[in-house]
Amino acid sequence: MDVSAAQGPIDWLRVRQSAYTFAFVRATDGADTIDPGFATNWPACREAGLIRSAYHVLDPRRSAIDQAKAFLEVAQPQIGDLPPALAVAGLRGAEPEATAATLTEWLQIVADTVGAPPLIATAARVWDPLAAVGAAADENPLWVIAPGADEPPLPVGWSTWTFWRLHDDRTIPGLDGPAHVDAFAQGTRELFAMLLR
Repeated sequence: MDVSAAQGPIDWLRVRQSAYTFAFVRATDGADTIDPGFATNWPACREAGLIRSAYHVLDPRRSAIDQAKAFLEVAQPQIGDLPPALAVAGLRGAEPEATAATLTEWLQIVADTVGAPPLIATAARVWDPLAAVGAAADENPLWVIAPGADEPPLPVGWSTWTFWRLHDDRTIPGLDGPAHVDAFAQGTRELFAMLLR
């Protein structure tokens, strides 16, 4: 599943007992916004035995350096975590070229710091116009955002998805409200192979 403060308090042990094995936890948005639930969710997720990844929501209007620095200071990815993820959800008024440049720089800074290519969380309708002006997936695994689809449409640059947000409104034990549910394309062994070392 993927969560933010919007889900409210989470009973992570109940989540784990319900057979969920991994979670994406929102850490930051732009250069200034820290998710209010992150300080609680991040350690509690690991303590409950889930594999975790912190994610950042890109603000194309802000400096990639400032955003990467803020994310890394808040998330502090550790050995045993999945690679961080960058959520590319829209332009927020920026030009596609500027957005492509910002996300490329953020990905490089974070990859150099953690030693693994970050995941990219996006949808084809958002990514494809960026790919047309130079955004490239390179080695970044895809976390495709396509709730409700029978098969997720793949953004330009990927031949397969690694993670897929397939539901936006599922009830999960341990959460009070609806949550996003994600699938992993491979088996548990491959999930462990993605962990930071």
